Amino acid sequence: MNKLGETELQNSDKASWTSKNVKGDVQVLLWDFTNTHPGDKELNQTYYIKDLPSKEKGKVKIEVDGMQKGKYVLEIYKVGYKVNDAYADYLAMNKPSQLTRQQVNSIKEKNNGAPIATEKITIDAKGTFSKEFKINENDVVMLNLIKQ
Repeated sequence: MNKLGETELQNSDKASWTSKNVKGDVQVLLWDFTNTHPGDKELNQTYYIKDLPSKEKGKVKIEVDGMQKGKYVLEIYKVGYKVNDAYADYLAMNKPSQLTRQQVNSIKEKNNGAPIATEKITIDAKGTFSKEFKINENDVVMLNLIKQ
């Protein structure tokens, strides 16, 4: 969230947040919240120590109007199942009671918060950015459009 700009932009979607900064960069933060817990059938203590793969939720279309014409670098960040997911990596290590220095370094290296993708884009005179991509249960995605 520290990458979000200081000015909130108008947005009608309740599962996202849009902002911009003084340099003209635009940020879109979006998420899915799906409660996957089976309820009274299972205790939290047994459910949340399992490997819980997320299911596909379909496609999301992002559209931002009113952008400045020009070239941008698009950074895509994601937190989700086995993507910047330190807990899944810990579970894959069979939940050691004490992590070794090597295990800690491995978890840090795999979950460093770096963009999962970057690409160069051009916004034309219409000033509209549009992108569609797949999203899974409980994913958090941030798009950062950096003005060049």
